Amino acid sequence: MANILVTDDDLDVRQILRVMLKRGGHEVTLAPGGLSGLELVTQKNFDLMICDVMMPDMDGYQVTRRVRSNPSTKEQLILILTARAQPADYQAAMAAGADAYLSKPVTHDVLNAKVAELLKAKQLRDQENAPEEVAAPAPAPSAAVTAPQPVAQAMPAPAPVAQPAVVAAVPAPAPVAPAPVQVQRPAPAVNGAKKTARLISILGLRGGVGTTTVAVNMASALTRMRKRTCLVDLSPSVGHVAMQLRQNPDPNWEDLGANPDQRQVGKLMAKHASGLYTLSAPPKAQQRGLQSGAFAKVNEVLGSYFSDIVLDCSPWLDDATIASLRQSAYVVMVLSPDMGSIVTLRGTLKALNEMGLDHSRFRFVLNNISPDPMMTRSAVEQRLNMQMHAEVPYDAAQNNALLNGQPLVLSNPQSPLSNAVGRFTAGL
Repeated sequence: MANILVTDDDLDVRQILRVMLKRGGHEVTLAPGGLSGLELVTQKNFDLMICDVMMPDMDGYQVTRRVRSNPSTKEQLILILTARAQPADYQAAMAAGADAYLSKPVTHDVLNAKVAELLKAKQLRDQENAPEEVAAPAPAPSAAVTAPQPVAQAMPAPAPVAQPAVVAAVPAPAPVAPAPVQVQRPAPAVNGAKKTARLISILGLRGGVGTTTVAVNMASALTRMRKRTCLVDLSPSVGHVAMQLRQNPDPNWEDLGANPDQRQVGKLMAKHASGLYTLSAPPKAQQRGLQSGAFAKVNEVLGSYFSDIVLDCSPWLDDATIASLRQSAYVVMVLSPDMGSIVTLRGTLKALNEMGLDHSRFRFVLNNISPDPMMTRSAVEQRLNMQMHAEVPYDAAQNNALLNGQPLVLSNPQSPLSNAVGRFTAGL
């Protein structure tokens, strides 16, 4: 249970949010405007502040900047919740110092899932920053934790990557029991001739559609298929890949130089117990994403070792995201069954068309983030005049997966979400 402050000038919205959050088990305090919200947050400790943008006395961006500039409140967790849903609004929220952003209208499930994500990420950061215990000797490594190894032995020399077989002929590997913690950060040791990995970009230019959940579970599915897989979080605004895998987001790609080499890239990578490698996004919001030059070098290094690289793209079209879309074998566009997602997807497709991107590589995934979707699949397809390549059903177990840091594809491979994501991934 968390103590949450809701700041919004609309009485109806405040009441609805209070009901939603109380159903999620939280205590809720309401503020009718920016100034009153700012006053409350300086007087009382809140686990999370949810703030509207368009308020008459002080807008949400001003509130966020004031909170961040006050030494006593600068660490306050802030979620911007607004009807303004353009990429520029998202960037403005992140630039002001918000931890996350959601667009209205929002469902109970999406709101509480986002709250759970933020609280879990804060808990992991607090644990990471807590003073180390020195009185007791360190326990011996368990089977769930990989002991640190010398860099030269951390990763085996790459074996030739088999070409994909017919999907139906690939046997399902045994379920992988995930470990909640990993500590190994090996540098890839590249031997032999260079090869190029298959890139798969996961894109969703609207908050709350489950893009990271799809990316994490697709990368986990590839790992279960015995593919040598890496998952890269390109989000410049507190990416959630590390949180969903219960990994430490430090170090991350913010620590890359302009021209990183193989060893520098390798030092920033983490290895999950399942065998999936990750490159995390920074735990603090950035004003700009990974630069195109550094992204090119990262791809060069990773492409020489891995068979598949899954890219959880930025929620706006920054340099690294555009580069990943141009180079990917597949671009998986994630949307939820509502008009906001449909409008955003139309605008995204128009922008990508103007960039000359090949639409034949696009794959559309309808992700049901609520047990009561606003629209059916057929209605979404009719509105867009195109067919979805896959539909991910709502899965109540996903909330626990987020809280526990264990992707469903690994912890419950027979769940509805796991089956849908697994079938779609195997068909790529």
